[in-house]
Amino acid sequence: MKKGRTTAREPEKVKPVPDEHVDAVLPLVSRQVAATDHRLRRALHYSTVVYIIQDSTLF
Repeated sequence: MKKGRTTAREPEKVKPVPDEHVDAVLPLVSRQVAATDHRLRRALHYSTVVYIIQDSTLF
């Protein structure tokens, strides 16, 4: 729905959880969940590196 078309209140933006919080629960979750977290972090890291490289080539 478009903003303002209903009387429902807008939810607050969801912010990322600090890495320290995720690291604290990793020993408590299944291997599959921990592996998924590892893969997601690697994917995000590589996309950030590519963005930085691409951004620096513009100057």
